[in-house]
Amino acid sequence: MTEINTTKPEFEVPERYARIDKANEQSFYMTDADRSFDVIMSVHSAGQRREGVRKADDGELKKHTPEEIGFINERNKAARFILAGNMSTVVLPDGKAPYGPSELTDSERTEDAQGNMKRHFENIGIDPATVRVLNPERTYHESPLSVVNADEDDSVYDGVEPIKLKERGDLILSYNPDIVFAVRPADCPVAIMSAETPQGKINMMLHFAWRGPAYGQFEDMEREFDKLGVDLSTLEVYITPGGQTESYRVTNFIPDDSKENPTPAEGDLFVGVEEHLDENGVARYDFGIDTPLAVYNAFLELGLDQKQVFLDTSATTDLSSGNGSHSRASNQKEDNVRDIVTAQFHG
Repeated sequence: MTEINTTKPEFEVPERYARIDKANEQSFYMTDADRSFDVIMSVHSAGQRREGVRKADDGELKKHTPEEIGFINERNKAARFILAGNMSTVVLPDGKAPYGPSELTDSERTEDAQGNMKRHFENIGIDPATVRVLNPERTYHESPLSVVNADEDDSVYDGVEPIKLKERGDLILSYNPDIVFAVRPADCPVAIMSAETPQGKINMMLHFAWRGPAYGQFEDMEREFDKLGVDLSTLEVYITPGGQTESYRVTNFIPDDSKENPTPAEGDLFVGVEEHLDENGVARYDFGIDTPLAVYNAFLELGLDQKQVFLDTSATTDLSSGNGSHSRASNQKEDNVRDIVTAQFHG
């Protein structure tokens, strides 16, 4: 029998998140037996901390040759073991399956993800037919926050996978507590919410890619709450983990006059902003991204008590993380996988 290494990954929680961890202890999610929902998040893998790699063509960051990177990645894999596995069954028009273990074929990746999801929902006792998966839009530079009423979506369960909503939107809502929400995030935090409205109790899920807050998504969210008549005093919010600035950095970013590429301003969202000119005199920016902190503080700025908000302070972009991460897949040459976050509401 294969021996499983269960060494706890090393991750030092930054002070700003340690303070939130302390507040979390008094939050509705940790103290209220009658809370409005439960959140179940699959985690891809566990085990020893990975070693970071840098491509040989990264200039000043030059560190490893392609051969060394291959060796390090094999060692990283050997130090980890699979828990829930990849949950994304996306297949591109050319038949390629971009998510899943690299050693599998495209069809095997799809079968593997379907099996992982089936096991996940069986283990948590949820009927996949009741699940509605958020289909993100992420066009903040073109239009305001998109909203989808899951109660009106006419998608049909195929007997294999949970329903992915037909209409794209970053905020989904329902007044039916029997509908379960799900999403397959990368490094973007997602807010699961429940509150009272004149139309009854509303359940919501809101996806926060980092460009969203940069384009005024928080203001759009507040306007939608006003339209829906959300009673903020009854709002319960659970924020899933995302990338943190210590391990989620952007380099050589070029802003322009469009809303798509705003100039980063130091704050909760953009951290350690540094401007420099390239050889053509064009301003470029390096910065860290801290979307979970920005989202957490945005809810407090609505006037919510800290007890109404819970934030999972894990860093999906950290090398010790067991979460799927688009950033790590891109920068560390890891397998590109997705977890699934499931929110089960109570009447």
